[in-house]
Amino acid sequence: MRNSILFLFVFLFNYINAQDLLWEMETGKDIYYKQLDEGSLFVKDGKKLSLINHLTGESIWSLELEADNEVNFFDNIPVMYFDGKSFAIIDASSGEMIVDDQTKTEILDIHYLWDMSRILLELDQDGELIVYNYDMKNPKASWKAPVGEVKKSMFGLVKRASANKPSVSKSGNLAMLDKKDLAIFDTNGQLKNTINFEDDVEKVAFNEGNGMLYLIEDKKTLHFINLDNAKEEEELKLSEKNPSITILKSNNIAIPQKKDLILFDGTNGSEINRISFDDEINYAYYDDMSDKLFALVKKSIFEISQSDGSVENEIKTDTDYNNMYRVNDDLFVDKYGKTNVVNTERSKLMYDKNINFPHVDESIDEGRVKLFFYYGPETYQIAAVTKTGEVAWDDKVNTADNPRIEILSKGLLLITNKSLEFIDKKTGVSLWDSSLKVDPSFSYAVNDSTNTWIFYAKDKVYFMNEKSGRMKEPKEKIKFKDFDYNTQQPLIIPNQKGAFIKGSNSIFVVDSRGNVTQEAHYKTTESSSGLLKIASFAVTAGAIATGNASEVVTVYSGDKMVHKGSLVDGINDTWALADAKVAERRMKQNQSSSVYPYVLAKNDDGDPEIIIFNVDTGKEYKTISVETKSPNFIVDDIDAVVYVAEKNSLKAFGIR
Repeated sequence: MRNSILFLFVFLFNYINAQDLLWEMETGKDIYYKQLDEGSLFVKDGKKLSLINHLTGESIWSLELEADNEVNFFDNIPVMYFDGKSFAIIDASSGEMIVDDQTKTEILDIHYLWDMSRILLELDQDGELIVYNYDMKNPKASWKAPVGEVKKSMFGLVKRASANKPSVSKSGNLAMLDKKDLAIFDTNGQLKNTINFEDDVEKVAFNEGNGMLYLIEDKKTLHFINLDNAKEEEELKLSEKNPSITILKSNNIAIPQKKDLILFDGTNGSEINRISFDDEINYAYYDDMSDKLFALVKKSIFEISQSDGSVENEIKTDTDYNNMYRVNDDLFVDKYGKTNVVNTERSKLMYDKNINFPHVDESIDEGRVKLFFYYGPETYQIAAVTKTGEVAWDDKVNTADNPRIEILSKGLLLITNKSLEFIDKKTGVSLWDSSLKVDPSFSYAVNDSTNTWIFYAKDKVYFMNEKSGRMKEPKEKIKFKDFDYNTQQPLIIPNQKGAFIKGSNSIFVVDSRGNVTQEAHYKTTESSSGLLKIASFAVTAGAIATGNASEVVTVYSGDKMVHKGSLVDGINDTWALADAKVAERRMKQNQSSSVYPYVLAKNDDGDPEIIIFNVDTGKEYKTISVETKSPNFIVDDIDAVVYVAEKNSLKAFGIR
């Protein structure tokens, strides 16, 4: 008996040690947990809410919620939740309860003002409309303010127009508009003014420079609202419906009305000047880069003085353009597919003839030619235009083919759901002998350290050198098991000699010629179809080409970017609360040379386990036994930890 106990102890010790159990904590049966960008684990266990150190399992903070188990969470930092009976906001870094409101609450809308580190919530609390302003930098400066009774027409319940999003002045005053109601709050949440209009009102423009909000009522009445003093400065009756407002550098505004371009004082609405033309104005535009005001009138482009309204220059054209816009260094004019460029320094059109191009969404200067891109609802179009305006080449693809364009140093990679082509940017000629045929399972990735593009297409893996554009036809095919080729795409991870490929529960390692050097297939944990979604693959951070640890690769699953290369921009960069920890994680990510692909499979005994692989060899690297077929687990590539929540525990296993 004594020997049996000793054997059991040794077996359990070796079993646990083999799996590198870092820590374990007891929990309820069904917990909700998520890893924050700075690493910590946010855990909700029944009514208990905790922030856990992901490396030690120690509680950073913990509190009890007076809420039902079914709680809706909106964010991790800060934590916002409501269960229909109550509402709360918690500072996730400290666990401090900023708001603990037991009032019956419905969240009507949430507005994120990232550049101001503020979140605005519209709440229905027992039929009363409440506006809550959460200050992310200083939570104690947050405030809430009652507006009035909730109406069906108020604050997005019926009409949710993104153009009517909240406006905030430099002084911090806030305006919220919905249909016939405008509410203005100061920085302390005091309701400074409520303006009720007779007819529906829409937001036309907001000038951050002077805090003026411009609203249009009944399509023709323009209201000048000063957010700093919370007053209406002026009301103008216009002759034309649905006016367009151009805000100038001086904070004055220009409004075209039939044959007149009227300059108004942007604050008090007084008329500064009126410029009359012989024909109706097609369009007015202020170009911030050149600091010039333009009016498109019939077949002329007029440059208008912003001080006295005089005509400074006139460009005669053969086309009555009705649109003007800037893309990078170019100022475009167009009408119904006829496009040209305005030379603002010489006050003339750049090209003698129009380009037959619908609209320029993106422009890239390649020296001898400029590449213009149009991303329309029905077609994607490309045109390479010389300095004299000649179209060197153009191409068009139907959006039904799900096009995607990658701009590389050597050429353009044109991807559709039918084919893959590599086009010379200057000539438009394919750099390959023939296009690569693809199907819905097509997937690709980029190894930034070697400038190599890796494609999976129709059972083969291709490698392309970005600088040369060369790509060889691989001889070997790879076949996935338990894989739906019409709905799934394998995930590709570059490694030292080629790539690691995972599709459902099949894994392959291929060399740079596409030859298979390692292959394995695993049984799914579900007895039915058991197809695992590739999107669950844990490459959310730290997917790094092992051959060069200083470079981070970009990983795609189909046309969905799973991981962005280089220092991952935008991870919590608007939250000041966790910046230091996030920066530390980023440093680890870029110093690491590891990524941990896995499958959830059944072993020979039929028991479920998580298998971690070496991306270079494809060999099994770590195995973690689990107790259920569908465990709730997270793979942390940066700190090399797998977290498993099942039954009544949360465990952390090291996988480095």
